[in-house]
Amino acid sequence: MRALANYVMRGPAQAAFITVLFGLLGVMVAPLWIVSGAAVGLVTLARGRQAGWQVVWRAMVAVMVVGVVLPPHDLTQGISLALAMVLMAWGPLLIIGGNLRRTEAPSRSLLLAGLLSLATVVGLHAAAGDDPVAWWGRLVTSALAPMEQTSPQVQQMEQGLVAMAPFMAGFVGWALLFAIAMMLLLARWWQALLYNPGGFGQEFRQLRLGRPFAILVLVLLAISAAEGGWMALLAGNILIAGATLPLLQGIAVVHGLVAHSGGGRGWLIGMYTLIVLMPQTVLLLILAGALDNWFDFRVFFGARDDV
Repeated sequence: MRALANYVMRGPAQAAFITVLFGLLGVMVAPLWIVSGAAVGLVTLARGRQAGWQVVWRAMVAVMVVGVVLPPHDLTQGISLALAMVLMAWGPLLIIGGNLRRTEAPSRSLLLAGLLSLATVVGLHAAAGDDPVAWWGRLVTSALAPMEQTSPQVQQMEQGLVAMAPFMAGFVGWALLFAIAMMLLLARWWQALLYNPGGFGQEFRQLRLGRPFAILVLVLLAISAAEGGWMALLAGNILIAGATLPLLQGIAVVHGLVAHSGGGRGWLIGMYTLIVLMPQTVLLLILAGALDNWFDFRVFFGARDDV
């Protein structure tokens, strides 16, 4: 990873190459998309938004050229793909990476990412109107129609997605926020590898979103628990979309407590193993992260000074 980060920092052309390469690979293997955004984030964190923009416009041009060179040789398709990458990865990392460079406050930058996700959820919820099931149903059907004849499982997938329609806006917002957060954290880790060894771990263990965020969560919970209605559904979707933030804080709490207690990496490996094998662990970490804004477990256990 250090070698890749070093290559990204050689210049805008090298950074754009990695951005485009992993962006295109991410279309086929989704996790690789994170590396694409992280390359933009690293340049922005280290050299500022202007340098980050130099990478982004080169990457946009390269993606358009790829759209023309490769079948079906369609410039429109290349432009659409470039715009999608700017909207969902490169653009947010320019904004949020620039914010983190200026404030040196990861919690504020993650909350800014949360605002982008919130805007996405509100926009999709408004577009769906009073009947999200019908709106998302039409969207899913049109998207999956070309694949129905080639895969017998597509129809079953379509039925499952339509059943999730009332909360699809929330799941889309969650996927966007999770991806942006992972891009930002990877970029920050790369920056620490190159310029501040050990700094990323210390910074991450201190992550705390604050009481205003916790109050917002309580308000949204109260609204979503109300008896039906458009606002209740919107609040529920926002809670789903924002779940990444308390999850990250919960993970930071565990990292902080393990570091304070002198526990080995085995405890952290165990936590991540449970996340994979027992999805319920994610809910516990989200709860721990949300409650930490009220009780500050790292101070309670004397870990705040050590992290």
